[in-house]
Amino acid sequence: MRILMGHDTNVTALAAALGIDLTAPGYATNDVAPGGAIVIERARDVGTGRAYVRLFYRTQSPDALRFAGTAIDRTPLPIPGCPNVAGNWCSLDTFSALLNRRIAPLRPTAEK
Repeated sequence: MRILMGHDTNVTALAAALGIDLTAPGYATNDVAPGGAIVIERARDVGTGRAYVRLFYRTQSPDALRFAGTAIDRTPLPIPGCPNVAGNWCSLDTFSALLNRRIAPLRPTAEK
């Protein structure tokens, strides 16, 4: 398991790079919830060896936060450009290609 931590601006930037809207109960669309996270889940088809990913937006409702509740919402996030298959799974190759088209390429730095 790998975990990448960040702030609300990181969650917003990742959502923009993925071309997805963040939706969760109790929040306006694209309003990052306190403690909200984009979860990228990976899986491998044991028969073919192909890797897949799917996305969730993990949040707690405003009431759960207000009253120190423990309930967590996992809202599936369909990936634009991936075929809509059961469970919102997208092949890792397709996901990587879609993401690479949406982010700026790295510029080489001048050696000092």
